[in-house]
Amino acid sequence: MLLDLAIPRMSGEQVIENLSELAPHLRILLFTGYGEAWEGSPQVVEVLHKPLQFADILQAVRRALDQAPS
Repeated sequence: MLLDLAIPRMSGEQVIENLSELAPHLRILLFTGYGEAWEGSPQVVEVLHKPLQFADILQAVRRALDQAPS
């Protein structure tokens, strides 16, 4: 799943928490425009910092798909 930390009406952290309960094996690529580090859910397999290029997203998706499920 591709997820931005800054979304309306619910924080990215809340979305991740809800997703962990609904789909514990889901892998998440997290987007952020801020410089914060992410030390949350193990479901977050990579944090991408905006702005980024489409090729960066494709490479991150490929890395996530290539990882063995946990």
